[in-house]
Amino acid sequence: MSELGLQDWQPTEETVAVKSFAESFLSSGRLDAEYYQPKYDELYETLEVTCLEKGWELRKLGSLSSLFKYGTSEPFEYLEQGVPFLRIADLQKYRFNEKDLKFISKESANQQQANVKTDDVLISRSGTLGLAVVIPEYLNNAVYGSYFILTRPDKISILPTYLALYINSLVGKLQTEQANTGGIQTNLTIPVLESLLIAFPPLDIQQKFVDKVNQSYDAEDKSKQLLEIAKTGVERAIETDEATATTWINQQLEALGVKLT
Repeated sequence: MSELGLQDWQPTEETVAVKSFAESFLSSGRLDAEYYQPKYDELYETLEVTCLEKGWELRKLGSLSSLFKYGTSEPFEYLEQGVPFLRIADLQKYRFNEKDLKFISKESANQQQANVKTDDVLISRSGTLGLAVVIPEYLNNAVYGSYFILTRPDKISILPTYLALYINSLVGKLQTEQANTGGIQTNLTIPVLESLLIAFPPLDIQQKFVDKVNQSYDAEDKSKQLLEIAKTGVERAIETDEATATTWINQQLEALGVKLT
């Protein structure tokens, strides 16, 4: 948010906007007053100023992706093994929870046109609107459900993880909010996603953001591992003795490269 010039930005509470017909319905197709709240204009003006000052690009998402596609609404029989079927219920903090994934048969998957590739970005179109997640390598060729829209970013211009971070930030959330005001839309649509304004720096600066995201995921994964070690250690102490459990805990911590102080 600091890099976007929005670290200390507070949306205005002003609720009145005056627009000409050309500035409103003719350009947006919207007549609901909520769509034109001044806070949205302030957001776009700030982004434009920031990009101009930094020499960054500000483009619509539609020009940064080679593909937009809705997920499948076909019902499936879930199996113990097979091709992963991605549901919005399996999203946990911008990643899919491997333990909760459902699977469908290869035959069913091969009949679908809703398959993801590594580094695609899925965006939720219902429920929690506008939640973006990058597809990791282990989910390549998975099938995704109708609650998602797939976008395939042009990695020559924008890194998938940076795009997901941007969409999940306040900047993306406000744009999603604006598109769904007034009770006109209950689901995100491909045209709405294509119209999202994306501010993006050169790839080397984007990579710095990506590195921080990956560091946060690594720390989150390690914290979960430490919690499991602690829980199992307590169980071992109860079943055997404290000394045996402590030895086992230290072995596990050493394997993770963790030293207790």
